[in-house]
Amino acid sequence: MAVKLGALLLVLGLGLAQPASAGRKLLVFLLDGFRSDYISDEALESLPGFKEIVSRGVKVDYLTPDFPSLSYPNYYTLMTGRHCEVHQMTGNYMWDPSTNKSFDIGVNRDSLMPLWWNGSEPLWITLTKARRKVYMYYWPGCEVEILGVRPTYCLEYKNVPTDINFANAVSDALDALKSGRADLAAIYYERIDVEGHHYGPLSPQRKDALKAVDTVLKYMTTWIQNREVLPFWMNSTGKREGWQRGWHGYDNELLDMRGIFLAFGPDFNANFRAAPIRSVDVYNVMCNVAGVTPLPNNGSWSRVKCMLKNQKSSAPSVQLSRWVLPLIFLFLSA
Repeated sequence: MAVKLGALLLVLGLGLAQPASAGRKLLVFLLDGFRSDYISDEALESLPGFKEIVSRGVKVDYLTPDFPSLSYPNYYTLMTGRHCEVHQMTGNYMWDPSTNKSFDIGVNRDSLMPLWWNGSEPLWITLTKARRKVYMYYWPGCEVEILGVRPTYCLEYKNVPTDINFANAVSDALDALKSGRADLAAIYYERIDVEGHHYGPLSPQRKDALKAVDTVLKYMTTWIQNREVLPFWMNSTGKREGWQRGWHGYDNELLDMRGIFLAFGPDFNANFRAAPIRSVDVYNVMCNVAGVTPLPNNGSWSRVKCMLKNQKSSAPSVQLSRWVLPLIFLFLSA
């Protein structure tokens, strides 16, 4: 995994015809190297998959990443709701003086040691501990034993996933969720980031990579509609790293570091424009839709509750009365 240009984390909420006792389902996508302007109003006209998603519910003005605006720190912030200095994943490259071990993303196996990851409990570990089944595809850290726990299934990242790998992962995840083999499915995809680094954010190669993802998303939304699948949410922190060649780590408050957030489904208000949120806020939304109580975190419930239906309380509520597969998109430039 190279230095990141941006990322999209997508969580889709789907409601299928299942018994009330079946629990809630969650589908999460992390699309790396994804700037918010990649799906501008103009760009959406040639991206029917994304356009379908955008047209269905909530859109946040923008999403501000945590500091430092780097990949792994913000990935962990999204999944823990905590600032980087709290969850302790503070860089893409780190050194531990007590063990003389280094964390170098995509470089050495020492990066998979629990010591880098045990600073906080990510959502997939919380769900696994609650005996919910978790399937993860190429997701950073899914092969790590975090706080003594591993997910149900992890397809480990070894090389940049191809478009076919991504399509197969989406198909398998949807099948796993529909069949009951999984309660959470999470998919990481990097080619948009790779092409953006190699050829630039405005290059035809990067645009082709985005169109390949759009084709899969169009298939996915069709699949969901045909099966009466329900909630969906998309979030993006499209930070323009290196601004021309995809570097990042700039002030997280800079305009070019901003991402986006979109959501739709029965849990979300329709045709709703929400005020800006921060990456620490995403965790509470995922917990609410997944039906689990969030751990202590730095997110603000008041910033996100407006996008959800029937949320008048000051804290996330846990609802386990119906089978739902939430889908979340997160776009990050970290």
